[in-house]
Amino acid sequence: MIGYSVFAVSKLKPEFVFEQFEFLLKELWKVFTVQNTNFNPTAIGKLYFKDQEMYELWSDHVFTLNKDGEAAFLITYQFFERINMQTRLLESLYPGIDYPSGNYANPHYYIFQKNIYEYALVLPEAIAYCEFSEKLSNLFLSIFKCETRLKR
Repeated sequence: MIGYSVFAVSKLKPEFVFEQFEFLLKELWKVFTVQNTNFNPTAIGKLYFKDQEMYELWSDHVFTLNKDGEAAFLITYQFFERINMQTRLLESLYPGIDYPSGNYANPHYYIFQKNIYEYALVLPEAIAYCEFSEKLSNLFLSIFKCETRLKR
């Protein structure tokens, strides 16, 4: 998939995450359309676009900013009984290779708790170069900050 992704790992249910995000998105877009989409059997998500023109731009060119510096974007999620982040990283960087597993001495080796969701906000441009992407990222991540506050 083309685009720039912001990831979050959380126990928050997708219904809650999408409801909260759509509420927050109204700060940027008063009116928008949401289209359910599946990328593969395990990745489920939603496509967000402001109007038909933006959807057509998406259909023709995927992640392309319009004249206002905005574009359609995605939020996807996958459910895992557990997530081995080292393996996920290596699989994404080097698909199909054999890699060592069980390297608990590696400081970047994480196995998260059971029954967890991995969310991805897929943006049209890098956050550093696009104000729209930065705003969306901040809205998206603010949902998971509330989860941190709830645990305290």
